[in-house]
Amino acid sequence: AAQIEKKKSLGPALTALRKAVAGGGDDAEEAKGLLEILEGYAKAGMDAAKALEASDPEQALLDLRALAKELAGDPLGEEAAKQADQYVADPVFQKGMKGLKALATKAKALDGLKACVKCKQLGLMRGRPFFCGGCRKANPAAVDPYRKAVEALAKEYEGTAAGKRAREILELTAP
Repeated sequence: AAQIEKKKSLGPALTALRKAVAGGGDDAEEAKGLLEILEGYAKAGMDAAKALEASDPEQALLDLRALAKELAGDPLGEEAAKQADQYVADPVFQKGMKGLKALATKAKALDGLKACVKCKQLGLMRGRPFFCGGCRKANPAAVDPYRKAVEALAKEYEGTAAGKRAREILELTAP
């Protein structure tokens, strides 16, 4: 337990715990308990990333890379790194990430838009392209072309996280 607190990476601690369990002795039971907890933590992290795969691929990848770094030097860390590499190589993931970047680029065109009085009062314009009818009326030259571009992206990236996000934006910005 003291070794785990000292280490920035859990990989060496996992290795030490495995050796303690294999070696038997007085500390084997404590090591086994700690090993089970840490292995459960690692597997839960990988499962959580897998669950995010469809809805938020970027966050799933970030979570896997962070887990791989945290578990570096251990087979579980290697497994997380391998899963992240496979994820990046997946054509569906690549397409989804490309679509999310395209949506972000389109949203930059909306920087500096003025919120309507109602949205200002409610604090709804915190850097996100969500508009009520009043905002649309105040900014038609920017909002309408943005919606058209997002509609095109929603069609192009249908079935990916980017397509889903584009549909959400369209619903939120509907007249």
